[in-house]
Amino acid sequence: VGGGGGRATEAGFGSGEPGGTAEAGDGSEMGDWISSGGDEPNKRESEPMPPPVVDAPAAEPPTPTALKHTVAEGENLYRIVLKAYGTAPAALIDAVAAANGLGDPGQLGAGAVIELPELPGYPAPARP
Repeated sequence: VGGGGGRATEAGFGSGEPGGTAEAGDGSEMGDWISSGGDEPNKRESEPMPPPVVDAPAAEPPTPTALKHTVAEGENLYRIVLKAYGTAPAALIDAVAAANGLGDPGQLGAGAVIELPELPGYPAPARP
């Protein structure tokens, strides 16, 4: 380089102007890029972190729904329970009667619609 002694500042370095030296933290793009680890220009360490990702609460499993059955002519609660549950102990018949608000299981008449709920300790009902 002729005439100026070849110092870096004479070539435009160290002046802080375009083409000049960029020192870390001096506000120039190059300095910010260097001080940020080279990731992105102008990224400052003081930027807030994004909020953490929070998982949505797990959905509760759907509640089981009772099967509905329309009583046919000649059916009684014992036969309906036996067909639906595969068994018909007195406790199960009473539980189905209570679930349907029947004080007397023999009061079922043709055309009545009853519910066959899932009951603890018994298999899930199937369509009779």
